[in-house]
Amino acid sequence: MGAALSGVQPVGGPTMSDMRNLIWIAAYPKSGSTWMRLFVAHLLAEKADAASIRDQILRVPVDFGLMGFDTALGIKLADFTPEEAVVLKPRRLEAEARLLSRPSLFRTHDAWVRTSAGEPLLSAAATARAIHLVRDPRDIAVSFAEFFDCDQDQAISRMADPEYRLVFDPDGPAGPQVPITLLDWSGHCRSWLAAEEVPRLLVRYEDLLADPLGEFTRMAVFAGLPASAERIGRAVEETRFDRLKARDQNEGFAFRGDGRSHFRVGRAGGWRDGLTAEQARRIERDHGEVMTRLGYALG
Repeated sequence: MGAALSGVQPVGGPTMSDMRNLIWIAAYPKSGSTWMRLFVAHLLAEKADAASIRDQILRVPVDFGLMGFDTALGIKLADFTPEEAVVLKPRRLEAEARLLSRPSLFRTHDAWVRTSAGEPLLSAAATARAIHLVRDPRDIAVSFAEFFDCDQDQAISRMADPEYRLVFDPDGPAGPQVPITLLDWSGHCRSWLAAEEVPRLLVRYEDLLADPLGEFTRMAVFAGLPASAERIGRAVEETRFDRLKARDQNEGFAFRGDGRSHFRVGRAGGWRDGLTAEQARRIERDHGEVMTRLGYALG
């Protein structure tokens, strides 16, 4: 997010009512948000986009890569504990929203929760609307384990932890960053389903796979993006899974850094081959109520 924040002051500019400029793509990790970000990048391009996958993805920024935080608020993020940084996150997002001339998309993995100060972590005052992207948690568990280099039982346990957060190494290449508040998978879904402060559109990953033209059109209209049949069709074609996987292998997609493809299988129901029967039952015991609510069959 940060480069555009150079010189921005934390006070002044649009009033609170004028800064509802953040449109969230809100998703639990491994739910398809990278695919959706790439689709948006191609949809916004006036013609075929020859940029790298990495550059295309960055056109829909994330909310935890807080380069520019210090400039936006006049403080040093490195001077604060992770807990203090979480409390400051709404101010950082409002600084970003004040810069925007119109609503723009950002990806978040955060649940819609409140900080210890009692306000929405993602700032309802800065949020225009949210696309809530969900996926069958059994498929998530398989991808989650591979991506986070843990075994599937560990992935299932993390997905059932109501206090689960992703905490970053402050000495890592990206520097200090605000932790991501995930909760358990069910808690994350419930939080967005109940986020009455903002208009929301629920999108299932499986429906995107089954009807990409229809579902991406619905998403584009909701987000106020170009939604002509020609542009939607071109963006869908450019983000076909086989095409993305081939590009990933050729480009060495830098976000993983370990030689493995970011685009793993790109289908629904892969958990039947990737999980044992007991692992699948465990996920259903942990999340069955929300799975049923979202239309995922148990058993």
